[in-house]
Amino acid sequence: MKDFDPVTLLAWAPNVLVTHPSVAAKSVQELIALTKKSPGALNYASSGSGSSPYLSDELFKHMTNTDILHVPYKGGGPAVASLLSSETKIGFATMPSVLVQTQSGKLRALAVTGEKRSPAAPDLPTIAEAGVAGYAANGWYSAMVPAGTPEPIVARLHKELIAAVSDKGVQAQLARLGFDIETGTPDDFRKTLGAQIKKWSVVVKAANLRADWRAAFGLTAVALSRRGLPCPSARFRPSETPSLPPACCPRHRCRLYPAWRACLFVLAR
Repeated sequence: MKDFDPVTLLAWAPNVLVTHPSVAAKSVQELIALTKKSPGALNYASSGSGSSPYLSDELFKHMTNTDILHVPYKGGGPAVASLLSSETKIGFATMPSVLVQTQSGKLRALAVTGEKRSPAAPDLPTIAEAGVAGYAANGWYSAMVPAGTPEPIVARLHKELIAAVSDKGVQAQLARLGFDIETGTPDDFRKTLGAQIKKWSVVVKAANLRADWRAAFGLTAVALSRRGLPCPSARFRPSETPSLPPACCPRHRCRLYPAWRACLFVLAR
């Protein structure tokens, strides 16, 4: 956190625990019992190692002492598609990506991952309410600036962002998508960051988790390419690791490079 200064938290984004309808479990407790009956027999889809849905499931596994096979995909769309086709059976997905499917019965929603029920799905209990005491996992959206940014700039940015999320139309749209708006001062957000880092460090270390940086930066390269921007790895020398996959984006057909180099480039943009 030495490279950035916080501006404000903007919103929490809880995920949804869903299953394919073929899974016998119709509640969180039934799902826990089912996974303990046959450890490793069920699998779960995520939008990629290190993503919010991935961490939500790993926290669930950690707190319930269950064994569920992780199947990472390169994004939320492919992950949800695998659930719909029954290629995978369980998933922690972002609220907007599965609301329509759960309402139509194509997927079964069991609970939300936040501390409280979501206004977008008020009938769904939280995982804590469903019997996993103390469970809470949220993605979140925020604003940060490079360390050392002049205070007047931080203050102006903070003011404008608070005004934007205070708009009733914006609030209604975000609530419809399942976001829980929360703002505060830069110091408030700094404390929140510290608490989040402390919490997830325990989970990451306990489960020996590893983020799939290659997939993450491959997606970043594609996104930049579609916007007419150069691939984040295009300015750097080829990696000395020949095992990295080719063609991270259609524009340059280049290789992925060390994550810190790509990260520095993307942040500099």
